[in-house]
Amino acid sequence: MMTPESTTEGSARDHAPEQRKVRSSSCDRGSMSIEMSIMMGTVFLSFLMLSMYAGRVVRQEADVRSAAHAAARAGSLHSWANANAAALDAGQQNLATSGTACVGGGTVTVTSSEGQFEQKAVNGGGAPGFISVEVDCTISPVPLLGTNQYDFVAVEIIDTYRQED
Repeated sequence: MMTPESTTEGSARDHAPEQRKVRSSSCDRGSMSIEMSIMMGTVFLSFLMLSMYAGRVVRQEADVRSAAHAAARAGSLHSWANANAAALDAGQQNLATSGTACVGGGTVTVTSSEGQFEQKAVNGGGAPGFISVEVDCTISPVPLLGTNQYDFVAVEIIDTYRQED
């Protein structure tokens, strides 16, 4: 015959969860440190590569902007006959010396008119004319990552004491 004590005792043993002690083996010791160092190294290298890419983009943008300003300044210092040639030469030379290689060569466009160059003399000291230079350059900062399009316009007032060549 079963007593109530034996029934309770048997069913409690049957439904009790098994308690096992999980012991880590000695070969897993320090593996988290290695995983973290590899992961942090990867994150650091990714950040370094992103910083280098951003630096190259900013430098190339500054080079193209500088070429536009140098070309406009060079054009403003020459007479009408030589202003366009001087501006084109200065813009292309500035890009070449900076090490910025435009895909397809890039373009330097000079906009001005002879009337703007001669306006000061005709009007007896009137408003000075200006020369506008646009530099358009497509650059690939890092191969296989696409290209960046830069288009800068620089405007200079025609210099009163320019070269008469």
